[in-house]
Amino acid sequence: MTSKTLSFHQQLRFPAERRTLWITFATIALVIILAGVISFGGAVLLVLFIFFATNVLVRLNHRRHVGNALRIGKSQFPEQAVELAKAAKKLKPPPLQAFIYQEDHINAYAFGWDAPQAIVITSGALTGFIVATTIH
Repeated sequence: MTSKTLSFHQQLRFPAERRTLWITFATIALVIILAGVISFGGAVLLVLFIFFATNVLVRLNHRRHVGNALRIGKSQFPEQAVELAKAAKKLKPPPLQAFIYQEDHINAYAFGWDAPQAIVITSGALTGFIVATTIH
């Protein structure tokens, strides 16, 4: 073909343009796929890191309460141990530990998704509970 038989638009095109265009599309698709895989892999690693870091923090928090709190049991806080046993009989929780943490604020919380699981009650909550039960 001579340039006289080609249309104006065909004359502006590079001879290997179509092949270059498809190579470009394939390269862009490959980059997008690799970026997605890397991003997804990074997200998976981030989730795994958060999971293990949370597990470590829960265990450290449990050890802190074991060291700074009094465990509810038959020898210490027997009245609360009886109430805890009644609640455990009704609720049937997995084995857990219960602690009283010295703090004036009224608060209680549970932590641990595997052993050891614990319930922590502040002394302020127990004082408020005792006062409330004696009034009624």
